[in-house]
Amino acid sequence: MRRLGFSIPGDLGIMGFDNTEVAHLLDLTTIDYPVVQQAENAFSILQNRWNNTNNGLNTLSYKLIERKST
Repeated sequence: MRRLGFSIPGDLGIMGFDNTEVAHLLDLTTIDYPVVQQAENAFSILQNRWNNTNNGLNTLSYKLIERKST
């Protein structure tokens, strides 16, 4: 967008959703979330369905990482 003459964040705000190293390098505002715990929850959900159990899930917390793109 900068190459097209837009000012970020003046004209346009950009936000990511995974807080990867690329987001850090580009100073991209993003959401940080626990990927490993999400994977564990997905496995637990499948396991609960296969075994007809009701094991608990991880409580997930999300955090806004403000950088220079918003």
